[in-house]
Amino acid sequence: MKTAVVLTSVLVLAACAREPDAAQPRAGDASDPVVSFASDDAEMNRAMERARLSLDEFDSRIRQPPSRQQDIGLKGRFEQHGTVEHMWISEVRIASDGYHGILQNEPQIVTGLKMGDAVVVPRDRVSDWYAIEEGHLVAGYTMRIVHDRMSAEERQQFDASAGFTIDD
Repeated sequence: MKTAVVLTSVLVLAACAREPDAAQPRAGDASDPVVSFASDDAEMNRAMERARLSLDEFDSRIRQPPSRQQDIGLKGRFEQHGTVEHMWISEVRIASDGYHGILQNEPQIVTGLKMGDAVVVPRDRVSDWYAIEEGHLVAGYTMRIVHDRMSAEERQQFDASAGFTIDD
C-alpha cells in the first residue's frame, strides 16, 4: 500500500514561520506536489514512531510554549477505505480524544475533508509534529526525510524560502 504525504505540508510550515508572501506556495493549489511512500518505508516509519514517542515534549510545548517558540503544528494520519493520507493541522489543542485543530492541507486522496476543517487526530494517529524555535526546526521527523530526499535544486529552493533552518 502506498501512503501519500502532501509535500506542500512542508511548504505550509515555511509560510507559517514568516509573513505571507504572494510567491509562497500554498496548500490547496492545483500544483501541490504529493510525495508518496510505501507503507513499509522503514525510514519513514521510524520517523513517525519517533514523533509519537516524543509527544510528551509536544504536549509540553502546547501547554507552556517556550518564549523562543515561533510556531507549532502536528501531522495526523487520515484514513478512508484503506487509503491513507498524512496532513498537517494547526491551532492544536489537547483533548481527551486526541488533538483538535484546523486542517492545513487540501486533501488529495481522502474525501469528505477540506482545508480549514476542524479535525481530531487521536494520539495513536500522529505521524509527526514540529516547532519552530529561533528560526530552527524542532522535531519535524518526517519533514527531515522529505527534505533529505529532495533533489539538490528542490532543497535549495525550499531552504531559500522556508524562513527556518533544518539542522542535522
